Amino acid sequence: MNRPLRIFLLIMAALLATAAAYEMSQRPLWSYYSLGLFAAIWLFWRLLRLNNFSKINKSQFLLGVSSLSGLLLSPAFWLPIPFSLLLFIAFIPLFYVENEIKKQRGRAIWQVFKYAFHAFVVWNILTTFWVANSALIPGIIAIFANSFLMTLPFLLFHIVRTAQNKSWFAYFAFITFWLTFEFIHLRWDISWAWLTLGNGLA
Repeated sequence: MNRPLRIFLLIMAALLATAAAYEMSQRPLWSYYSLGLFAAIWLFWRLLRLNNFSKINKSQFLLGVSSLSGLLLSPAFWLPIPFSLLLFIAFIPLFYVENEIKKQRGRAIWQVFKYAFHAFVVWNILTTFWVANSALIPGIIAIFANSFLMTLPFLLFHIVRTAQNKSWFAYFAFITFWLTFEFIHLRWDISWAWLTLGNGLA
């Protein structure tokens, strides 16, 4: 990304965050302003750290592709069928990113973590921003904690894929890891059932 475009986007993200924060300070219920605030802050942070985000080739392209996974996962939780069918293809961009990292760096857990975490933050912001309407700080914690927990099954998938020569085994392992994550996530004190894939299909 060239420098003028990046500076322009940084300024726009800062203005959007400021406008959303101002509107939120003037209202008892924030509606979609919290979405604007969270999205603008995350965009500002990613743009600010763009050069340091990844040391692999095509890092900006891969960041965009990982964002696509988050964008595809979100409509399934807000819109009716056929949008819920996006859940069946939404992980494909993230699998592509993981494959590119694996080809360039082999086992690169930190690189995979950054891209997967970014995708899941995008998904969580677009889908559960409304939690901040009841409490801002707990809403922010919920978004980032849930994104971190979602990243763990994907990291396990990457570890299995780099350890095994059989890709089909790794993809089967990913299904197992994700279902195990959802099973546990529904049965402990910090349960957050809103973003399970089963809920998206329901």
